[in-house]
Amino acid sequence: MFKKNIIILSFFLFVHTLQSKSINTDPSHNEKTDITIDLNILFDKYYILSSDRKQQLMIANRYLTLAKKSKAPKYLITGYTLIANSLDFKKGKIFIDSLNTIECKNDENCTLLKLSNRGAFFYQNRYYREALDEYIKANDYFRKLKLKTTDLHIGIKDAIARIKNIQGRTNEALKIYLENEKYLKKTIGTTNENLYTDCLFSITECYNKLQLTNENEKIIAKGLALTKSNNDHNSHNYFVFAKAKNNYNLKQYREALTQFYTILPVFSKNDDYINYAECCFYIGKINEFSNNKKLAINYYIKVDSILNQKKYAYSELKNIYPILIKYFEKNRNFNTSYYFSKQLIKADSILQRNYEYIVDKTHTKFDIPEMEEKKEKEFSKIKISLTTIIICILFITSVLAYIFNEHRKKKKTQLIEQYRKFQKLLSEKETLENKLDSLEHLKVATVEKNKRSETILELKDKSLLDELLIKNLLEGLSLFEENHCYTNPECSLDSLANDLKTNTTYLSHVINKYKKTNFSNYIHDLRINYFIQLLKKDKKFQNYSIQALAQEIGYKNHSTFTRIFNTKAGMTPSMYIKAYKEDKLLDNL
Repeated sequence: MFKKNIIILSFFLFVHTLQSKSINTDPSHNEKTDITIDLNILFDKYYILSSDRKQQLMIANRYLTLAKKSKAPKYLITGYTLIANSLDFKKGKIFIDSLNTIECKNDENCTLLKLSNRGAFFYQNRYYREALDEYIKANDYFRKLKLKTTDLHIGIKDAIARIKNIQGRTNEALKIYLENEKYLKKTIGTTNENLYTDCLFSITECYNKLQLTNENEKIIAKGLALTKSNNDHNSHNYFVFAKAKNNYNLKQYREALTQFYTILPVFSKNDDYINYAECCFYIGKINEFSNNKKLAINYYIKVDSILNQKKYAYSELKNIYPILIKYFEKNRNFNTSYYFSKQLIKADSILQRNYEYIVDKTHTKFDIPEMEEKKEKEFSKIKISLTTIIICILFITSVLAYIFNEHRKKKKTQLIEQYRKFQKLLSEKETLENKLDSLEHLKVATVEKNKRSETILELKDKSLLDELLIKNLLEGLSLFEENHCYTNPECSLDSLANDLKTNTTYLSHVINKYKKTNFSNYIHDLRINYFIQLLKKDKKFQNYSIQALAQEIGYKNHSTFTRIFNTKAGMTPSMYIKAYKEDKLLDNL
């Protein structure tokens, strides 16, 4: 129905009904009364300007400023909610989350108001999962404290009924609405009469889906009369829409079409795209029945355009797609037919994402508590079935446990094998490096001893790098490794060259030639070897977090360390530590 409805149901009535119950003996009572009057005026202005978001936001900010002066939680809740509803979802969520910071000080009504307002915000932004969570919390809170039924609780039940209606559980939704309607009759002639009006419209929606035309006719007549007497033009238009849909179900297409065409510009002006799309759908259906196929297709395309633009899907409206697909296939426009096929898939995915969760949630968190008494009476009848189920569950659990255990053993064996393979590789690499170091030291000593009798080839090498410089650089690298300078996260080719009083070209050449790798891999290898040494050296490092170990060996973050280690070892650091411990246990057996 109205975009504001779900918000009104949650807090409009409560802010105004609760304030009259507060008796204030404070000397500043008159000042607070003035603030309350101003807040009520601003609140009414906010909804009068429902089509002007900028003006609403200005009023909402003024409301919140006064609410902070009053220090009353119910007004603060309303202030933040009004601002949230004046903004887009991303910005509005910041303000709606502020409700969690407001202390209610054992005020049950205040807590319910917070939860229902949060639910209302998510609902109007079509975040049905989040909305349902908040409404279920509110309903559970109400049940737990066994509170007396209030307008606010009626609003919470109304919201849950709306979600049931979205699911297609229309009969269940209708039952809640009819219960609410009995309660809300008392609001006729009060400031909360609009709640009764909203409830009547919700009932017409259910009757329309169930095609209960006679019952619907009575409720629509009641709604039209009530909104006309109150000069509530906006609400009146929606009952005209309900009348048009009922005439459609009665196959009074000419009268229905006139009413749909009348109401269509109203929805467009109010930016009520959901009802606008539904109106286009019905106009299309009537034209289709009247053999105005081309005009019907144009209106179906309008529906698709709205659903696509707003990323919205509604179970009834998606019925346009098979018609569009068939129409364009028949006209051999296969590209357009293919496009609408994809749109149908997209609509199905949106419906599944939005409603799969809430179907389960309303059942487990709302319906089940309602049926607990019935279940207890029937418990004796299902004892045998329950026992059978338990036996089946235990059997399946045992089988799954066995499979899981076997899988874990296999993974454990593979991990140990990979660990030992990596250890062997490290050992072979260390042996090779020791041999290379011995050869290089021998070469340098020989060069110094026979400096005058160098061959032509040695002279050529010397032209690239002075052998004495190489010796100094190799000694510098040895000190660099012995002092674990590579654990400095800021260590780079430039910084190391500067420390060794050389340039990056010479240093890079020496590392490439004598360490058989580039600078980056040289540092990574040193850090990984140091990581392994730490594990062997002190058991405490085996209990460190990966982030702490990464920082210990020179990495700024654990993700870089994990990626590099996994590349070299074929496993993550955490897997390596686990394998190291397992291997130690095996050695001790």
